[in-house]
Amino acid sequence: MNKMKAIILGSLLTLATFHTALAVDFSQKIKAIDGGSLTDGEGKKQPDITLKTIATSSLLAAFPDEASLSGEDKFKRWQLASKIQSDKTDDLSIDDLALIKKLVAKFYTPLVVGQAWLMLDPSLKTSDPSAKK
Repeated sequence: MNKMKAIILGSLLTLATFHTALAVDFSQKIKAIDGGSLTDGEGKKQPDITLKTIATSSLLAAFPDEASLSGEDKFKRWQLASKIQSDKTDDLSIDDLALIKKLVAKFYTPLVVGQAWLMLDPSLKTSDPSAKK
């Protein structure tokens, strides 16, 4: 069991180092599955949606399974959304990015989640089965 803890700790330290050196560009746009612009059911082009919009709306959403979320947690989410909205994201922690990923997954469809997660954690691209070699 101690060997497993050491492996997990080593992985987390490596991941933390990777993420603290990584700047997330929240101006990146969400695209259709074919890489084009998002469209409605009639094929009409929709306004661009950015990672900033995705992240802040997820952080500010109220989820039914979080009815008892503390005021402190709500305040922390609001602070993080405010940082992202004002483009002050140089000091985001790995915990901040993990929270954003978790909430994006709760709030959006796979089309948005897949792209947002890749934008928040580029290391996931290496495990992307659709990536061209």
